Amino acid sequence: MQRTDAPIANLLAHLESELRGIRSGRANPSLIEQVPIAAYGSPMKLVELASITVPEPRQLLVQPWDTNLLKDIERGIAVAKLDLHPVVDGKLIRITLPSLTEERRTAYRKLAREKTEQAKVALRRLRDDAMRDLRDAERAGTQSEDEVKREKERVESIVKEVSQDIDERYAAKERELTAV
Repeated sequence: MQRTDAPIANLLAHLESELRGIRSGRANPSLIEQVPIAAYGSPMKLVELASITVPEPRQLLVQPWDTNLLKDIERGIAVAKLDLHPVVDGKLIRITLPSLTEERRTAYRKLAREKTEQAKVALRRLRDDAMRDLRDAERAGTQSEDEVKREKERVESIVKEVSQDIDERYAAKERELTAV
């Protein structure tokens, strides 16, 4: 399963990034870092165009490195379907996070569950690929039956461990979303 160690790390990093992007009521730069902004003739991520800070628990402050992009950044954040309303304040953009309603918290929990299920599907796909490779190696005679059995058990062990890790990440995000 060495072949899948890097993909598993990538899968977990992607899941973590997806979960960080789900709003929980507290300001966090990761909420808007990946927002696409039309700048310099091509789409760029907000984090590539500005610094994002958290001056207060419910506020984000975006300071573009090029002040000519203020309107583009404001427009990009406004159309990103994040339920955020940016306000240009001189050379900065202030974003005050509204309080989460119970309905919105439920929607975010559902979104977090979808993201974790997608990660589990990807994990099962990696497991299936590893198992197929092991079967092919056994048929080709490059590995003995005992070696294949040991490797299959190892793969299943890794998959079980990673699946539990995914569940723990979801549970942590759910706790974060339900905290008022």
